[in-house]
Amino acid sequence: MDPYGSIQGIVPNELAGVPQEVLEEYVIQRLRRFAPDFAAELGGPRSSQLEIEGALLRTLQRQAPPPTAATPAMSQAAAPAMSMSVAMTPPLQQQQHHHYAHHHHQQQQQQQQQQQQQQHEQQASGQLCFTHDCKYIGCRDRTCALCRNNPHKKCAEDDNFDEAYADGQVLRSKCEADIRVALRGGVGLGAQEVPGLLIKLSIINGDSTGVSELLLDPN
Repeated sequence: MDPYGSIQGIVPNELAGVPQEVLEEYVIQRLRRFAPDFAAELGGPRSSQLEIEGALLRTLQRQAPPPTAATPAMSQAAAPAMSMSVAMTPPLQQQQHHHYAHHHHQQQQQQQQQQQQQQHEQQASGQLCFTHDCKYIGCRDRTCALCRNNPHKKCAEDDNFDEAYADGQVLRSKCEADIRVALRGGVGLGAQEVPGLLIKLSIINGDSTGVSELLLDPN
């Protein structure tokens, strides 16, 4: 017999073979997960999880039909079980709360570690490149009407060297600006000096004979 009333017509035919206790426990667990969000949607004073749990159990008690003469034993057995459920709710709820809080803390730690790892990889993925501060005036837009006939157009961003250099000539760009080596890469690093960094520069000198000679900068 059903101490909570007949479930015929409520449970789908596909679940008719499932034991009633299993169905009731499943529905109650679903209600426990549904109640906090539903209470938040209703607005009003914010209730704690324990208050919501207590309200849910009291509602389930009110929904239970009164005991009948046909089922006195079942009803009397159900009442202590419900009272025990109410009494056991706070420690059980606290245990679940600690479990969820611990799981949430672990997720936050994992996310922080992943973010730190990504930031470290971005910072470590820098590369050396040549650059200079162009001394020419104008702009880099080759279609600009003002700079179209300017013989001293601003150097392109990737154009840092002159076409050729004589023996012993200092390496400078076409605009006579000093060429420097910069370490670029990462996010949010900006321009900054790196103390203790030693860069060794090797230059390939190609002549008309087709023989390449490796020149090492003694400085």
